[in-house]
Amino acid sequence: MLTPSRLPGWNLPSPPRGAAHHPDAAAPAAAASYPAQHGHRRRLLCFLVDAVGQEASHRHVAYRCLARRIAQLMQMEFVGDRELAGTQPGRSVYVVPHDSIERDTADRWRVHQRHHLFGGVVPHAFVASKAIVHPRVSADAAVPAGWSDAFAAQVRPVVLEGFTAFDRESLAVAARRLLQTGPARLKEALGSGGRSQYVVADHAALREQLDRLDADTLSRGVLVEPQLQSRSTLSVGQVHLAGVRMSYCGIQHNLTLPCGTSAYAGSELFCVRGGMDVLQEARLPHRARLAITQAWHFHRSAQRHFRGLLISRANYDVIVGTTIDGAPRSGVLEQSWRIGGASGAEIEAVRLLAEDPRRTRAAVRTVECYDASPPPPGAWVTYRRGSAAADPTEPQLKYVQVMDDVIGW
Repeated sequence: MLTPSRLPGWNLPSPPRGAAHHPDAAAPAAAASYPAQHGHRRRLLCFLVDAVGQEASHRHVAYRCLARRIAQLMQMEFVGDRELAGTQPGRSVYVVPHDSIERDTADRWRVHQRHHLFGGVVPHAFVASKAIVHPRVSADAAVPAGWSDAFAAQVRPVVLEGFTAFDRESLAVAARRLLQTGPARLKEALGSGGRSQYVVADHAALREQLDRLDADTLSRGVLVEPQLQSRSTLSVGQVHLAGVRMSYCGIQHNLTLPCGTSAYAGSELFCVRGGMDVLQEARLPHRARLAITQAWHFHRSAQRHFRGLLISRANYDVIVGTTIDGAPRSGVLEQSWRIGGASGAEIEAVRLLAEDPRRTRAAVRTVECYDASPPPPGAWVTYRRGSAAADPTEPQLKYVQVMDDVIGW
C-alpha cells in the first residue's frame, strides 16, 4: 500500500491563461469583494525581514514576490520591506513574516486574527521549530519553559520514534537508545530544507557529531530519529487567505546536486476548497490519506496544548519509508506555520478558487531549478538568479505552474 501510485479520476479544469500569471498583474475581479465582505479599510501589506542580511537571498526575493501576489489577491497596498512602526495610525496591516512570530510581537503589530497574517503566531519561539515533534528522553531531561509533555504524548502515534534533547547528555542517551535498532538521524531543531542533519551508524560516529554541536545549537534543540530507507516526503496543509479556506496534500521533490548536497526541488499539490474532511473524500492513495490523518492529528493537538497558537498557513511534512528491516513507517517530520517553499502553489490555488466560486479543486506545482532550464509557457516566475557565478547550491529559477493533469505520486 505504501508504493507510489497514480491518482485516478483527477482530471482537473484547465487553468486560466494570460496576465494573471505575472507577479505584477492585477488581482482577479472575483477577489475584489473580499475587503468589502470583511468590512476592512484598505490595508498596508508589510513584508517583514526577520534576519539581517537576508534582503538579497533567493528566499527573500521569492517571498517578496509571493507577498506582492497576496496583496493583489486581497486588494491591498503592498509597501514592501518596511518596519510596522512606520505605518500610519488608523490603518490596519497584513503581515507576511519569514518565520512564525511570538505573541508579544503579534500584539505590537496588531495581529489578532487569521486574516491579519500569512503564517502563524506561537506562544514560545521553540513551538515553531521541529523541537516539539518528539518527547524528551526522560522526565528529568532539560526542556524550555512552556514545554508540553502532554502534547508530545498525544502526537506520539503520528510521528516517528524519536526524542528531542536540549543538552549533550540527554542527546547521547537518546541516540544510543535508537542505535540499538539501526542508524539514526540527528536534526537541529532550527535547520531547514534538509540542512543541519547528520546520519550516524555507530557510537563512534555519534561521539564525533556530539563533539561538533555547540552549546547554542543544543539549547535550541536537537532531534534524533531512526534513519528510514526508500524515503519520500508528502506535504499536507491548509491555508486561510482572501476569504478562502483551502486544504491540500501533495508530494515533495528533492534532488542531489553535483556537489553531493541534497536540495529541495519543489512540490506538487492537490488542493480542494474546504477543510480536511473534504480532502479526505477525494480519491487519494492510501499513503496520502494516512498522511492527512497524521498531519491533522498533529495540528489539532498543537492547538489544544499550546495556548495562544494562531495559524493561517499550516504545512506538515510527512515521511513515508521503511526501517532497516523493511517495516513500513509513516509519520509527521515537522510543522511549518510560516511562508515556505510550497507557498507559491498554495497562493496560486487560492487565486483559482477565489476567481471561480464554482471551482472546487486545483493541482498546482512549485519548481526550483538549479540549472539554466527555462520556465514553461504560462508559468509564474517567482525568482530568477541574476548571476551564473553565484552559489551552485542555490536555485537559479523558481516558478509556479497550474497542472492540467493528475499529480504523479
